Amino acid sequence: MNATPIELLLSKLADAKQNGNGWSARCPAHEDRRPSLSISEGDDGRALVCCHAGCSVDAVCDAVGLTVLDLMPTADTLPKPNKRKLESKTANGKPRIVAKYDYCDEVGNVLFQVVRFDPKDFRQRKPNPDGGWQWKVEGVRVVPYRLRELLAEPTRPVVIVEGEKDADTLAGIGLVVTCNAGGAGKWLAEHSEFLRGRIVIIIPDNDEAGRNHAQQVAQLLHGIAESVRIVELPGTSDKGDVSDWIAAGGTASDLLTLANNTPEWNPSSQNSVRAPIEGDRAQNEFSPIPASQLGNEDQIDWLWHGWLARGYITLLVGLWKAGKSTLLAHLLHAFADCGDIAGSICTCKVLVVTEEGKGIWARRRADLGIQDNVEFVIRPFKGQPGTKEWERFVEILAESVQSSGFDVVVIDPWQSISPVWDENDAAQTMRALTPFYKITESGAAVLLMHHPRKGDANQGQASRGSGALPGFVDIICELRRFNPEQADDTRRVLKGLARFDETLPETVIELRDDGYHVVGSKADAKQLDRIPVIEKILVDSKAELTSEDVFHAWPEHKIPRPSKRSVQLDLNYGFSENRWNRSGEGKKGDPFRYSKCDSRTL
Repeated sequence: MNATPIELLLSKLADAKQNGNGWSARCPAHEDRRPSLSISEGDDGRALVCCHAGCSVDAVCDAVGLTVLDLMPTADTLPKPNKRKLESKTANGKPRIVAKYDYCDEVGNVLFQVVRFDPKDFRQRKPNPDGGWQWKVEGVRVVPYRLRELLAEPTRPVVIVEGEKDADTLAGIGLVVTCNAGGAGKWLAEHSEFLRGRIVIIIPDNDEAGRNHAQQVAQLLHGIAESVRIVELPGTSDKGDVSDWIAAGGTASDLLTLANNTPEWNPSSQNSVRAPIEGDRAQNEFSPIPASQLGNEDQIDWLWHGWLARGYITLLVGLWKAGKSTLLAHLLHAFADCGDIAGSICTCKVLVVTEEGKGIWARRRADLGIQDNVEFVIRPFKGQPGTKEWERFVEILAESVQSSGFDVVVIDPWQSISPVWDENDAAQTMRALTPFYKITESGAAVLLMHHPRKGDANQGQASRGSGALPGFVDIICELRRFNPEQADDTRRVLKGLARFDETLPETVIELRDDGYHVVGSKADAKQLDRIPVIEKILVDSKAELTSEDVFHAWPEHKIPRPSKRSVQLDLNYGFSENRWNRSGEGKKGDPFRYSKCDSRTL
C-alpha cells in the first residue's frame, strides 16, 4: 500500500516526535534549535504543516524534497472511513472527536479550541491552568484562526473562509488563511483589525448562509482592509466549499488568478447587504416611500419636550462635575408623574442600563422618590463586551421595549457599557451604535449619557471620542456649569443641538430644594445676578442716579462691571418689575433718573 501523506512527510523528518494528536519536529526550512514545526493529519487524510517561526508550507516541502501536492491524499491513500470510525468511536456510541482546531494568540499560546465531532457537531473548550479542558469559553479572548501565521506574513494576501477545515486546506497549499470560530455570521469587528491594510480574498461556501457570511465579513472589513474581493469558485456543487474545489484539482495559483479577475467589493454595488447584527437575520430593507406618505411633521412624540422623543436618540454630555448624574436622577423622578426641566416631561416607563451599583441608586431613590416606573439593569457585563455580545444585548433591550412597554432606554454611561475599545475609531463606533435602531424602531427613545473630551469644545463637539457619535444621534444636550469658578453656584446651562426646532439652543436651569427651575437664557441669568448689585447702589445713594452714574458707581464685586448698555437695560427691567422708581423724560437734558422705592416715593 502507498504511504499516506502524513507517513511520507514524517519519513523525511528524522526528529519528529508524537505530540498529542500530532507531531512536532525542527523545521527544515530554517535553522531551528528547538522544534517549531507542527504536523497533523486532516480528517480527510491530508498532511497539515505549520511552522511557528513563519516558514511557508512551500519552503518546508522544498527543504525535504517534496511538493505541496505530496501533502494531499490520493485515491490510494484516502483513509477508510469505516475503519477510522470504528477505531475512534467510544463504547457507548457517543459522538466521536474527529478534529481539533487550536485558536492561539500572537505568540502561540492556546486560548481556546474548536472541536469537531461525528455526527457533525462543533463545541468549544479552553485549557485548564492545571491541565485538561473546560467545555466552556466564557471570558476567553476571541481571535481569528491561525492568527500567528496570519501576522507572520504581513505583506501577503489573506484568504478568509468559513471554517477551520477549509482554512487548513488552503494553508496546506501555501496560502495565508484565516476564519472565525462558530461558522457563518460570527465574524467579529475585532477580527477585522488584524487585517488592517491587507489585501483580503473572501471565499464563501456555495449556499445562502455562506454568501451572507461573505457579505457580512466584507462589510466589517470595508475601510479597514486595503481591498476586499469575494471570489465565487466555478464548478462548486451546491453547499460545496473550497476544500471540495481543491480536491477537484483547484490550485493556489488558480485561486489567486480568480481573485485578480474579481472586482473589489463595494457596499454601494450590493442590492442587499447583511447587516452586522445577527448576520443570518438582519437585512437592509429597500422600500421607497412617496413623499405624500411620510406622515405629519407634527407627530413627534416628545417625552421630554425638546430633548427626548420616542423613536429618536439623544446624547447627553455632562462636562466634568456639572451634575450629569444628578440631572438624570431628577429626570427619572419626573417621569413618574410628569414634571418640567427646561421642557415638559411625560409619564414614562424607563429602563436604565448603568455601570453604577445598587447602593448609589438606592440612595438617589430615597432622596428623590424615584418610583417603580423606573427599572435598572446593573452592570450587565463583567468586562467590556464583544460585538456579538453587545448586539445580542441590544436585541434583548428591544424585545423588552415591546414586551414590557418601556418608553425610554437609558445607557449610563455609553463608553463604560459599549463594545468600542477605541472610541476614536469612527468605524467601530458606528458598528456599535447602529443596533440602537432596533430599540427606536420598537417605539422607545434612547438616552445615551456620555463624558466630555478634555478641555472645552464648540457646541455639539463636547463629547469624548469619534465625531461619529454626535453625528449619529438626533439630539445633543450638553450640560455645563453656569459659572465654573463658583462651586456653590447650582445653575447649569443646557445647550441643545438637534434636528428639531423644539430643542432650545441654550437654557439656564437652577437646582433648588424642590428640584430644577428654569432661569432663562444665559443673558437672563446674568441680568438676574446684576439686579441685586444695582439695588444696593441705589439704596446707598442719597440722590437719584442716571444709568451713567450707576455704571461709574459699580463696586469691586464678584459680578463684573457690565457695559453701559447692559446697565441701561437692567435699570429698565428693574423699573418694569417695580423694584425701583424712575423719573425724567429719558431725553437729552432730562435723562431717566432712578431711586430705590422707600416711604418718600410711595
